[in-house]
Amino acid sequence: MIARQTRLVVLARAMLDRRVTDRQIGTSLGIGADFAIKRTLAQAKRHTYQNLCTLYHRLLDSELSVKSGECDEAVALDLLVGGSHRQASSIDMRRA
Repeated sequence: MIARQTRLVVLARAMLDRRVTDRQIGTSLGIGADFAIKRTLAQAKRHTYQNLCTLYHRLLDSELSVKSGECDEAVALDLLVGGSHRQASSIDMRRA
């Protein structure tokens, strides 16, 4: 579920950067409900495309480490969330 939503947000951000309309984004992503489109777009607008891609790759690395037996699911999730929090904090500090 996390991977799917992250993928949708990355794709939405890319389309926002190309100035695609909200309705077209929802259609392209296969999101029919207006509230779901609005939430996905709100998430996409809070981040840059590059930061979202970084998060998506970190998510992929976490999933691969769990599936290969290198890491426990709970530990992988803690590392993913902790690393994302540190990344967001450093971005916020740069904006200040």
